[in-house]
Amino acid sequence: MKTYVLVDSENTPLQHADFAHDKSVELLIFIGKTQTKFPRELVLAVQAMGPRARYIEMSGSGKNALDFHLAFYLGKLATQDPTARFFIVSRDTGFDPLVVHLAAQGTSVRRVPDAAAFRAPSPKPARPSVAKPAPASVAKAAAPSSVPPTETGARADYVSKRLRASPKSRPARLKTLQSTIQALLGQEHPLSEDDLRGIVAALQTRGVLSVSATKITYPQPA
Repeated sequence: MKTYVLVDSENTPLQHADFAHDKSVELLIFIGKTQTKFPRELVLAVQAMGPRARYIEMSGSGKNALDFHLAFYLGKLATQDPTARFFIVSRDTGFDPLVVHLAAQGTSVRRVPDAAAFRAPSPKPARPSVAKPAPASVAKAAAPSSVPPTETGARADYVSKRLRASPKSRPARLKTLQSTIQALLGQEHPLSEDDLRGIVAALQTRGVLSVSATKITYPQPA
């Protein structure tokens, strides 16, 4: 399966290209009109990728100019290669409604905050004891609102807000809903089947949606 990596270099400069040796990866780096410097390691890695990598320079400047270019290429590639996977490397949460919409159409797409998502996970050192987790209320207060939460209830609230923000793109099938949740929350690490089932169950408990076999329905607004 081919993987397309689209980099918003104005918002999230790419510091490495460890994935360059993966022949299934095609890299598109979107650069602003005034960007002139890139890390040496990155330049060499991109050069080694040959035709699998390219820089796309904006023809002009303006608010969200790069975002619009990236969204155009993403939609074009998704149409040309519907079986491919797509990653948007950006910390800009403004891409999330587009990610939700495409995921609802069956496209495998995720936004990741940096290229660390493509590094092989390093082994975790063994810990003699596990610290007691902070209360959920404390953790929720401390976490930035733009960062996807990790606790099931908070995750359900996060997904609920995104679904309500895009009423015309809400998934109608369970599998598509799970893909949408994965796209929204699985930025750093993919969610497990248990995670997905727990979030869907929490959404049902909150009255956000109902599941009948594989069909999803949503309550009509009052």
